[in-house]
Amino acid sequence: MQHRFDIALGRLSSNLGRRPAVLLAVSGGVDSMTMANLALASPVPGRICVAHMNFSLRGAESDGDEAFVKQWCKERGVEFFSRKVDTQAYAGQHGISIEMAARELRYAWFNELLKDKGLDFVAVAHNLNDCAETMYLNILRGTGLRGISGIRPVNGNVIRPMLEFPRSEISRYALRNAIKFRMDSTNMESEYSRNRIRNEVFPQFELINPSFLQAVATSMEHFAAAQ
Repeated sequence: MQHRFDIALGRLSSNLGRRPAVLLAVSGGVDSMTMANLALASPVPGRICVAHMNFSLRGAESDGDEAFVKQWCKERGVEFFSRKVDTQAYAGQHGISIEMAARELRYAWFNELLKDKGLDFVAVAHNLNDCAETMYLNILRGTGLRGISGIRPVNGNVIRPMLEFPRSEISRYALRNAIKFRMDSTNMESEYSRNRIRNEVFPQFELINPSFLQAVATSMEHFAAAQ
């Protein structure tokens, strides 16, 4: 997995012609903590920093996530940035969903950090499951070729070196390599549309085709090529 990650990260940042300075978006969950460990061991980046946004949505649990990521960085000498925001208040003020509010808040802050700290890219730990979930969400809302092509590996200064890895492989790697991470208690709730697809719909797809995720990945590649 390390080798494949290095290749993906190198490919996504190859336009620089030098080793990139990368800001890692780290929530504390298994995906981002695995990405952080892979990036730290990778020869590709020239500089690594970590950004953690505390969305204030889960009380003490959110604060615990922030403290966990901060300690991980301290132990490894990695530069750490954090920001605490009131996501619910922001969503109410702008008349948008919590998910959209969180997205707007974090990417606005990431762009600030890239500019202020002289960094090239922000690496986000979206994986293959996230990509498939996004495709189905877009289909449910109504979309075209772009929407069914999944999440783009590169979008401006945002790169996603974990996109080819399914969540199951990431979890196995974390277990084998004793990578510590935090559990988000809301992931098992199906209040949000994405969680409902993840927790209720995808298990049914797996019963029909155990390899459905790879089939969806191939389809998304075809859609992207068609676009």
